[in-house]
Amino acid sequence: ERKTALATGATGFLGTHLSHSLLQQGYRVLARARSSKNTSADDRVRDVLRTVGDFPYKNLKVFDGDISQPELGLNEVSLGTASTVDEVWHCAASLSFQQEDRDEIFRINVDGTRNVVQIVERTPARRLQHVSTAYVAGKRADIAPETEIYVGQSFRNAYEESKCQAELLIAAASARGAIQSSIYRPSLVIGDSTTGAVRPLSGGSGRRS
Repeated sequence: ERKTALATGATGFLGTHLSHSLLQQGYRVLARARSSKNTSADDRVRDVLRTVGDFPYKNLKVFDGDISQPELGLNEVSLGTASTVDEVWHCAASLSFQQEDRDEIFRINVDGTRNVVQIVERTPARRLQHVSTAYVAGKRADIAPETEIYVGQSFRNAYEESKCQAELLIAAASARGAIQSSIYRPSLVIGDSTTGAVRPLSGGSGRRS
């Protein structure tokens, strides 16, 4: 039976490769993306997926939404479809490190994650796969076990702090049995492991995927 995955951040580097991999594995992928001034969300996702390689187009459906909005900004029909997925892959994030972007960073990375968790709670398996960062460790000088999130550490920037708070939200939802979650903490993303190919990075620029 074909599984269905909802992916946020499908136009970001990790989100693009993840969505492409899921499609290649036979998943039906519901991709959440934002339209731009001149390009629809559907065109944005399909264009960026083509940079990775061919994929089964019929198994991709794109929703125009915004994770910072309640219910991801989805309309009633899209929201109903999203509530039937087998698992949610949450890759969308603000990648800015700038203090002047602090409010926007927390709106996307913390409030957005809260909105995603609420969607996951409505799905049959309540399964969340969350892409975080190794830098939730902040300025810790000791070894940071995977089982620890916040132990009083300070942070270098709002991005690190926001991703830590997002993990705390997910951990709390998992602890009360509302969702089943896995959290992934990549370090620096330097490109495709085989070809080395990478699209322009936006870390520190204030952009978001």
